[in-house]
Amino acid sequence: MNISVSIKGGPELVAKLKKVSDSVAGNSLENAAASGALLIQNEAKETLKREKHWVTGNLARSLHIGGHSEESELANSSGTDIGGNKNDRNHAEVLVGTNVIYGPPLEFGTRYHPPYPFLRPSMDTKAKAVAKEIGEALKILLGKI
Repeated sequence: MNISVSIKGGPELVAKLKKVSDSVAGNSLENAAASGALLIQNEAKETLKREKHWVTGNLARSLHIGGHSEESELANSSGTDIGGNKNDRNHAEVLVGTNVIYGPPLEFGTRYHPPYPFLRPSMDTKAKAVAKEIGEALKILLGKI
């Protein structure tokens, strides 16, 4: 038994699908991921405040998304950079963190100091909201086609 399928407007459909694919790749995909990462960044700031790890506010102000340090007033303070984001056609990686020297010891603890995590719990708390936010950002991108 042979089945024959004919698609009218095939070239137009292929062009439209390519446009969709191009719209959610690379920097666009990274920007959608960054919109979700903002939820984690904001929750981490609230966690620091709620858990009374808020002395001067320096740590909270230094929290930023990698590659977007210009958006944080203290991201260029002493410490180390958290690194930049990465993206390619099918993948985007967005980092949220701090470059102040005492951020990692507070998050992970030391042999002299117990951990007081603020980033990981924020990610766990906001995981569903982050996925929803990224989905909404992608819908907006697709709606512009």
